[in-house]
Amino acid sequence: MARKIKRWTFIILFLTGTAIALLFLLPRKKLHLPYILQEEIHNLVTLNSIEHYYQFVFPFDFLPDKDTMTILYSGQEAPHNTDPAAIQAYNIARLVGFIHPYGDPSFVVLTTIIRAGISFKTQPIINITDNSITIILEKAKILFVELKDIEKNYSYPPIKLDARSWKEISTYVRKQAINYAKDKLILQQAEKHIEKSLSAILKQLGFSTITITFR
Repeated sequence: MARKIKRWTFIILFLTGTAIALLFLLPRKKLHLPYILQEEIHNLVTLNSIEHYYQFVFPFDFLPDKDTMTILYSGQEAPHNTDPAAIQAYNIARLVGFIHPYGDPSFVVLTTIIRAGISFKTQPIINITDNSITIILEKAKILFVELKDIEKNYSYPPIKLDARSWKEISTYVRKQAINYAKDKLILQQAEKHIEKSLSAILKQLGFSTITITFR
């Protein structure tokens, strides 16, 4: 909680400082304002990337239904309408020794951190006319994916896996986590969050018409 308060305190101070600096520069360097804003927008958008935490239980969250698992265990092909990702989860689980002839599979619980925002591979386009401003930013992307507490730091449930097994599981879960986050509209959430933050600071600068789009 303290870290969260500290982060928001920093963001508020940053926004306030940005507004004061730009208000001071606005009447003197109006012609160069887009260039001044580019750096500030870059800093502001970077601060306002969003992070989501997802917890997955591998392989339970990804396996096909029990009937399909029985078919796969017997060495037969799965029904044609089975999700390929579910078949892959089963194959990985069997490879690492999680699938047993009797009883439920073994499992691991993995926490995934996904950050979404703007990568700034291209600079924002800024157009100013009187009190109107238009900003075009690139579309939000997945910037960062991390699986916490795997291999040496993994604790629950207690289980021993070699490096190859961890790599198979983590590679699969990382890919599925990205797909899950996209299904939960994390990219759209990031864009809305960035648009809201930018609009707030631009209003403080005196712009009455603000248009922010993502290309």
